[in-house]
Amino acid sequence: MKLFISYSRDDKAWVALLWQALRDENFDAWMDRFIDPVANWWETILKNIYDADCFIYVMTPKSIESPYCQAELNYALDRGVPVLALMLKRCEFPKRLNDANVQYEVIQDGMTLDRVLFRIGKGLNHAEKVTHRNDVKFPNKPGADQDPAEALLIAEDAVSGGNFAEAIRLLEEVKAKDDGILGEIATEKLAEVRALEACGREYTKVKRLVAGNSADLARRAWAAYQRSACAGYDPDNIAAQFENTPPPDPVGATRRVAPTTESPLIGQIQQAHVPTPRIDPIADALERARNFKGTRNSEWTPFITTFPELAIPDMEWCLVPCGSFMMGDDNGKYDEKPAHPQTFNQPYWIARYPVTNAQWAVAVKAGAVPEPQGDSSSKWYKDKALAHAPVVGVDWFASVAFSAWLNAPSLNPSPTGRGTSISPSPARGGGQGEGLVRLPTEREWEYAARGVSNLVYPWGNDWEDGQRVIWSGNSGGQPNPVTNKPEGASWVGALHLSGNVWEWCSSLYKPYPYKGDDGREDNVNRTDYRIVRGGSFISNRNRAACAYRGYNVPSSIDYACGQRFVVAPLIGVSGL
Repeated sequence: MKLFISYSRDDKAWVALLWQALRDENFDAWMDRFIDPVANWWETILKNIYDADCFIYVMTPKSIESPYCQAELNYALDRGVPVLALMLKRCEFPKRLNDANVQYEVIQDGMTLDRVLFRIGKGLNHAEKVTHRNDVKFPNKPGADQDPAEALLIAEDAVSGGNFAEAIRLLEEVKAKDDGILGEIATEKLAEVRALEACGREYTKVKRLVAGNSADLARRAWAAYQRSACAGYDPDNIAAQFENTPPPDPVGATRRVAPTTESPLIGQIQQAHVPTPRIDPIADALERARNFKGTRNSEWTPFITTFPELAIPDMEWCLVPCGSFMMGDDNGKYDEKPAHPQTFNQPYWIARYPVTNAQWAVAVKAGAVPEPQGDSSSKWYKDKALAHAPVVGVDWFASVAFSAWLNAPSLNPSPTGRGTSISPSPARGGGQGEGLVRLPTEREWEYAARGVSNLVYPWGNDWEDGQRVIWSGNSGGQPNPVTNKPEGASWVGALHLSGNVWEWCSSLYKPYPYKGDDGREDNVNRTDYRIVRGGSFISNRNRAACAYRGYNVPSSIDYACGQRFVVAPLIGVSGL
């Protein structure tokens, strides 16, 4: 029997005890203290009320005054959910409950939880026999005048829904009311939301140009938008219409930077007469990455950019800073043992997303790689609705060929003859080795996924019902667009490191501990198993863990396996 508990924040300690007592009696009790911070708070509450077999209303003067409790109660009554009212503190009985002939139990001072459960047992038994399911729409969200923490949550919902004006209003209210931690959070959020609001205005302009003008003008408008600081904001997926958009002008092109407090989405307008120094954001970020000494993932601010030199100039790359982590897992169920330390003395870049069908198609058109093989893989590759889902049905050798083509050797011939170069300047590799696009080593992949905090999953240590990942429980049996599940991003900003598709690594499958000089990075061997990481849309939660090691023969054409790449010094360069 599923129970929903509505209460005032002032009474959460007692309600938590009641919740636990009900759980101990095998009731499926729910209270909102366990809502994921990134979830849609109000819709989560309404869903749990809708699913409940009984609505327990803990009445106190505060809960009677609370607009949230009133909205919860009204929704339960409108849905026909049986209501069990408990008067924890003397207060006025709500008119709607009185009109509905709802009775209530008085919780007397000193009453034990066992006694409380005995008193309400009859009401719970009655509720279990009552059916309710009327089609009633969700009510509007309650106002957020009272509690700053609640206002922050509702502001997050407003941002998710694109209602930036409402989010700004709520955040301003929190900032004015709270001069502590909540106020600081609101101040940070305000900068982000105002930047998003500005991007929303620019995006609206682009949508109008795309919808109402010639194809050439629309394409130019979209290309200009892609070169702006707002390029990552695309809620209506306009990008799907421009799979082959010409690359941005390399002369003076604006590089895209992830939204941070150090690098705001919308730059400040400079006074014409005030000279300002020219700053290379990539060189600045690399310096920050080399000097990173943090021991928690939260101490690193993600930096995301593009490299116009590459054959796909708008492919996004996340900077991975120097640092140490524990590779593997002593508690792993498979061959993740033993856990052992690894240290990166140089930063590197990892692709923000696995390679998509649209990106693979560009390489196919250039004659660099074959089309995906296999009935499902080929069908998904040709499905326009899946243009931005990961490409699958390509073997390890095709992945290596794609990386060689992506390096654009005609633009950057290697001075050493060992491969192609992404400018061995301070802005790229810091002069510490020749940078190139290649498959990640097994340890590069795992570090980018779990970070210095040694997380179980890219987003944290809890599975959280699999809502941050594309896996067998929610995939629909096929790869999903790479922009889905942004809440599952790793500490460096990379998405879908867990789930969606397995990803080829450069490493041969060998026992731990990992040693880069023991032959496992030998690209001459062309038959032994190669590592795949991350799980896929047909995998369970165990395979989505950062430390899980999969493997496959390099010639395998697997409909659940794709790839992503790194830009890094050659494997074996000292210090990597």
